Amino acid sequence: MALPLPYPLNAPLIALYGLALGLLLDTLYPYHKGLLLRIHPVHTCYVMARRLYKPFASKAYGVLEALVCLAAHLAPVVALALVLLRVPPEGVWLFLGVVIVGIVVKFSIGFRLLLQTVLGAAYGGEAEARRLIQGIVRRNVYELDLAHVYSAGLESLAESLVDGYTSPLTWFFLLGIIGAMLQRLANTLDGALGLLDADIKDQGWFSARLDTIINYLPARLTALSILLAGLAMKNDVRKAWRLYREYSGATSSLNAGHPMSALAGVLGVSLEKPGYYRVGRGPLPSRRHLEEGVRIIVVSAIVYTFFASLLYLSLTLLFLP
Repeated sequence: MALPLPYPLNAPLIALYGLALGLLLDTLYPYHKGLLLRIHPVHTCYVMARRLYKPFASKAYGVLEALVCLAAHLAPVVALALVLLRVPPEGVWLFLGVVIVGIVVKFSIGFRLLLQTVLGAAYGGEAEARRLIQGIVRRNVYELDLAHVYSAGLESLAESLVDGYTSPLTWFFLLGIIGAMLQRLANTLDGALGLLDADIKDQGWFSARLDTIINYLPARLTALSILLAGLAMKNDVRKAWRLYREYSGATSSLNAGHPMSALAGVLGVSLEKPGYYRVGRGPLPSRRHLEEGVRIIVVSAIVYTFFASLLYLSLTLLFLP
């Protein structure tokens, strides 16, 4: 029995060409605006979740809210997967499949804009760095000294590598376009509802747990890819590995500490959110560390993509006739 497209081992050309198209689209058009922003599932899911928000709602209501948001946004992706399941992956249908997969991957992955933001903070002045980094973190960076602003940027860079690239990529190879979109929606719901504030804590419990579960393995594999990137760039990886083992559990999040501690170890700096955690040993980062951090994250993404694709291709040899 052939496996359906959502588990893409039966359609490697559609999967890989579609992935390449999606990554190309993210590179060429990283910032959504106008109509493309209004129809972007991350945007619409966030808006729907916030509109359904009720202060001090129960956990049961939070579960129902998350499932409604997921169902509304996954339904079109499931429909597309079912359509492609019923047509042969050849000729015009191969082209159609690649376009559909590419568009869903584009909506599921956000990498170029993250790199652009952090590099802009590195190359701009202090005011520009604060403005850009404030757009990717929740803490008020205008209350921090510049070193802690740079730290916030690197922390977000490491964590968002998982949320916006390696985790959707992982779930794409596991469950196809449905897996990639599910991961992105779960991460969006966590951002909208998974807060620790008293008025939303119970309501966001399910969304936060779902995001933690989905990103659990990718976060740890991403940390290893960061260490491998450090090795490729001739950093002191033995020391970075020791620091990673020591500080990977330093954050309240089960996942965030893994890529952050790996990046801190490779860079030889400490990353700190005052009053919450400090990861790594060494000085707080400077502008130079932002630049180097972006290079490491790019190499890490390449390493992760290479090994994930290699594993996927190996599995296709086992499953395809």
